[in-house]
Amino acid sequence: MTMALAQDIAEEYLAAYNQPDPARRAYAVAGLWTEDARQFGDTTVEGRAAIVSAIGALRKESFGPSGATLRLGPEICSRDEVLVIRWEVVAGGGEILETGATVAVTTPGGRIKDEYIFILSDSFEERAQDFAQRYVSAWNDLDAGRRDELVRGLWTPEGVHLGGFVGTGHAELIEGIDRSHNRLVAGSGLRFRARRHATRKGDTVFFIWDAVPPAPDATAVATAAQVLRLDGDLVCKDFTIMMSGTD
Repeated sequence: MTMALAQDIAEEYLAAYNQPDPARRAYAVAGLWTEDARQFGDTTVEGRAAIVSAIGALRKESFGPSGATLRLGPEICSRDEVLVIRWEVVAGGGEILETGATVAVTTPGGRIKDEYIFILSDSFEERAQDFAQRYVSAWNDLDAGRRDELVRGLWTPEGVHLGGFVGTGHAELIEGIDRSHNRLVAGSGLRFRARRHATRKGDTVFFIWDAVPPAPDATAVATAAQVLRLDGDLVCKDFTIMMSGTD
C-alpha cells in the first residue's frame, strides 16, 4: 500500500464517522467498505448496512452530546494490506476526550474488509497483554532455547511474520528472530518493550512496542504498531508496522 493510498483511506474513514447526515454517511460507507465488511468494536457487526447503523449509534451516544469529532492522530502507517490509523476524539472546545487506533484490513483496491477499533488507554486486557509480553520476549530472551519455545508456543506451524524479515513456519521464524536478536538485542543492547494497552478484538490483537536502549531513562529509538492475526490462540500472521525508527 502506498503512503498516498493510506492517507486517502484514513481521511475517507474519518470523514464517514464525522458525517452528520445519515444519507451521506451511508454513501461514504458504500464507497470505502466492502459489501460484506466486518467491524469489531464494542460489538461485532457485518455488512455495510450494519456498519452504517453502528457509526450512527456511536455518533448519537458519544459525539452528539458533546459536539465531538474524530481527527487524525499522530501516525498513519501501513504494511501490505494492513493499515493502522491513529485517531483522537476531540470535543467542540478542542479537548482530547479519547485516543485510539483502527486496524483496517483492506482489499488490493483499497476498500476496508475488516475494521478493528481499539481504545488506547492506561488499561489493558490481561490475555492480550500476555500475548504482547510473550511476543516481545521472543526477541528479548537471551537464551536461544527459550526463544525457540516462545516461537513454537506463539505461532501456528505455518505462521507468517511480516516485519524486519519475512518468514513462514517455525524454522524460518526462529532463524529470523535469532538474526534480529543478535543484531539488535545482543549486539546493540536494545530491549523491546510492549506498552500496557494491548487489546483483542475478534481474531486480532493490537499493541504498540518501543525499542529502548539500556541506559536509564533512555528514549525509544524505534516504535511500531504490532498486529497479531490469530487462529484460535495462536498467531497465524503478524504485521510489524513501523511508526518511527527502523525494524
